[in-house]
Amino acid sequence: MSAADTSSNHDDSGELQIDIGPEYSPTSERHSYLRFDVAGVEGTVARAVLRLWCTNDGSNAQVFTSSSVAWPEDEPTWDAPLPVDGPYAGAHAFPAQDSWSSSDVTGAVTGDGPVTLIFLPTGTDGSDFSSRESVHPPELVVAYTTGATQAPSCSIQVTSLRVEPRERLIFTASAAAASPATITSYAWDFDHDLFSLDVQASGEVVEHAYPEAGTYVAALRVTDSEGREAMSTIRIEVAAPGPEPEDGSRGCGCSLVW
Repeated sequence: MSAADTSSNHDDSGELQIDIGPEYSPTSERHSYLRFDVAGVEGTVARAVLRLWCTNDGSNAQVFTSSSVAWPEDEPTWDAPLPVDGPYAGAHAFPAQDSWSSSDVTGAVTGDGPVTLIFLPTGTDGSDFSSRESVHPPELVVAYTTGATQAPSCSIQVTSLRVEPRERLIFTASAAAASPATITSYAWDFDHDLFSLDVQASGEVVEHAYPEAGTYVAALRVTDSEGREAMSTIRIEVAAPGPEPEDGSRGCGCSLVW
């Protein structure tokens, strides 16, 4: 999808693009979607790897998932985009032109069924990669385990997805391990950098407040008694409060009777 052509879809171009337009040309911003129909998973997903053929190396992509999984390829446009409302799937780097690039998107795949991946740019140096119409179509490689070797699973609940700066949030972990294993640790990163987990808190229930406005990715990593790990993420929007009235009053919520 392109900000320069907000009502059109470029599904048959043979190439997918991500880019953030510079200040002097905001209409050059581009986002891309991929959909996979996963089949044949006969256990618990242990790892999912996304492989893309890079045709123009540039900025990394942030990869998110969407609850919309049954969309025709020719329908989404800049004016009518898919919702970015699913878990954060990871970061994808494009290190070299005319080569394969890989990233771990295990958080996006839970088993058989459709998976939508949304690629959002991180910089003004755009990246391009081949679509399914090309000779190097995107690949999603899924590994799974069965029986007692299953990896744990986890998810995050939070009191609100949109808050003001310094507003307290309570994060609660929900996790399960395959018997006879048990969950032994919970590690939290409230400002995940897309690559490594910076442990800022531990425990099943934790609190955090963001000091400044912005978009943050909170990440949870759980480990079971067999050393197996699982990870989940959630996006938090921290918005500055609205402007006060010009006279400085806030209103008292009362009425006067004369």
